[in-house]
Amino acid sequence: MEAILYAGAIVVAALVVLLVFTREELVIADGVLTRRNLLGIPTRYGLDLIGGLARRDVDFVLVPRPQEYVVVYDRQKRSLFKMNRVIWDPADVRRLHAIVGGDGRTRQVTMFDLAYEFPGSVPWLLYHPWILLAVELVVILVVILGIVAVQDALARA
Repeated sequence: MEAILYAGAIVVAALVVLLVFTREELVIADGVLTRRNLLGIPTRYGLDLIGGLARRDVDFVLVPRPQEYVVVYDRQKRSLFKMNRVIWDPADVRRLHAIVGGDGRTRQVTMFDLAYEFPGSVPWLLYHPWILLAVELVVILVVILGIVAVQDALARA
């Protein structure tokens, strides 16, 4: 049993290392922008469907500093995806902006403003913080009750 736990811990640690050191990738070829996420799964967007790119410094609830994002949006200004600007080389962001166009200014906005300007850019649970808090509370209670149940079962065995 201990060997299985150690092997599981090693696998989890390896996955965490892969996710931490793996970067997203953008490739533009043949009129298509292909984005590979952290797991390597590609998503393709036709350049003719992309409305542009916008740089936004976003104030999130209970986060001390603004998060620096690049939002790539479609022609209806719906978010296709967003990228953390801190991770990307500024020259790469400028090259992408030169190709897809869009708002060249960096603006500071709240997460609610960002969600209004580019629907789909803010995850639903972050946009509804009270529901997120309730879900987190339920998860914590389930974990505590699970630990108590396991301890009780082990004590009776």
